[in-house]
Amino acid sequence: MKPLRHLAHSDQVHPLRRFTTAVRAGSVAAAALASFALAASPAAASGVIVEIGPVASTYTAFAGCTAQVIAGTDREAREHFGRASFQLGTSSRGKPCLGWLERRYRGQDWGQVGDKHRWPDTTTAWYYAGSFDDPQSANVRACVGDFLYSNSFSCEGQY
Repeated sequence: MKPLRHLAHSDQVHPLRRFTTAVRAGSVAAAALASFALAASPAAASGVIVEIGPVASTYTAFAGCTAQVIAGTDREAREHFGRASFQLGTSSRGKPCLGWLERRYRGQDWGQVGDKHRWPDTTTAWYYAGSFDDPQSANVRACVGDFLYSNSFSCEGQY
């Protein structure tokens, strides 16, 4: 292989330099994608998330499938967290039940965080749900359905 040298007045680019440039461009794109994905990533609490229990106002059911938000808190960071717990299996219409968690910030549109779950995977990871000082900064809700039709699901309440 030829030594890598600077070609100041030439249109030719050494193959190794082309590869290095491509790797750098790929790294920048990966970093941008990672920052976008972080918003929907499970919580990284600074302390320990302590489970408080089910939030009654978030219970939802659809065709025999059920879901509910489980509240948690990180007292050190003064933050709330939520995760969803599901009763999944087969709906009363013979379709597999799916469950997922949605989150929104400051009253914006709801968006799914994490994956859709099906039996036997019946609990999501913890997701940020607001701070003690500003409890409406973020909210989570549990959703469940069988998707026999595109609107065959239910999401109730919020935490």
